[in-house]
Amino acid sequence: MWLRTSVYYRFFFVDRVLSLVRGHDGSTTGAQSESFAAFLGLRRKVLDKFFARGDLAPEVAAMKTMAYRNLYVFEGNMWFGAGNRDRALRAFARAVRTGGAPGATLARIFWFTLAT
Repeated sequence: MWLRTSVYYRFFFVDRVLSLVRGHDGSTTGAQSESFAAFLGLRRKVLDKFFARGDLAPEVAAMKTMAYRNLYVFEGNMWFGAGNRDRALRAFARAVRTGGAPGATLARIFWFTLAT
């Protein structure tokens, strides 16, 4: 919803954690759920659809690299928390490749991994 709204209204990006979501294994998006991988994949589909739009303002389109970097860092942390180190490392590697600033991306991964 926020992505669609950003096409019509001005938003300001704040590169900080503003809220935390607490999950538990009994939820449909919990690490032990059968739909966990689908939940993570859906987030990517939302970004793919949004950034494929032709009517994005240049400042919104410029956020694509950061949006995908943040997505892959999030996915990596979710897989790491679920105990799936291989998938976590693959997601972190994607974050580094797509993030545009490998050092900053690695620092972000390190910080979020320690914070969770």
